[in-house]
Amino acid sequence: MKKNLIALTAACIMLFQASGNVNAHHPANNCLQKTMQAIEKVVNSNNPGMPSGMVTARVMKDFAHRYPGIDSVNWQQGNKGATGDFINKGVNTKIYYDMNGNWSGQLKSYPVSKLDENLRKIVKQQYYDYTIQWVHEIESPASLGIPTYVFTLEGIKDYKIIRLYDGDTDILNECEKLQVEDR
Repeated sequence: MKKNLIALTAACIMLFQASGNVNAHHPANNCLQKTMQAIEKVVNSNNPGMPSGMVTARVMKDFAHRYPGIDSVNWQQGNKGATGDFINKGVNTKIYYDMNGNWSGQLKSYPVSKLDENLRKIVKQQYYDYTIQWVHEIESPASLGIPTYVFTLEGIKDYKIIRLYDGDTDILNECEKLQVEDR
C-alpha cells in the first residue's frame, strides 16, 4: 500500500508541476523536478492506458456524485485515462479516472491559508524553521480515505518536499538553495 501511495504522490506532483501551477523560475521547481525523476518509472508503469475519445458516462456520473454543483470542469482524455481540472472554493482540484472510468485519485493544491490548523501544527512542530509554501492533498483508492499531504517547505538554506500521512512525516526530497555571490 505504501508503494501505491508513493507512486500516486509522485504522479500527482508530476501532473501538478506539468499543469503550470509551479513557477518555472522558482528554485523550488528544481527540487520538484529531481523528486519526480527519481520515481518516474514507478509512475509510468502504474496506469495501462486508455484510448482517446470522449469522457465516458461512467466518469461523469461518478464526478457528479463526488462534486455536486460543480459544472465548470476542464476535461482531458488521454491514453492513460481521463482528468478533470477545476477550482472549488479557491482550491485547485484535479480528479483522475483510469481507462475503465474508475476513480483513481484526486489532487487538491492550495496555499497554507487553506490548510487545516491541526495539520499545520504537525508540520511546524518538526520543521519550525521552515515556511510552508504550498500544500498538495492526495487521495487514491489505496489511501483508504486518509489523504496524503505533500508540503513544499522553504528554509533559509534549502527547500524540503515532505509527505504527511496518518500523522507521520517523511522527507521526499531536499535541495540546497543556490547561493548568489555579493558584488
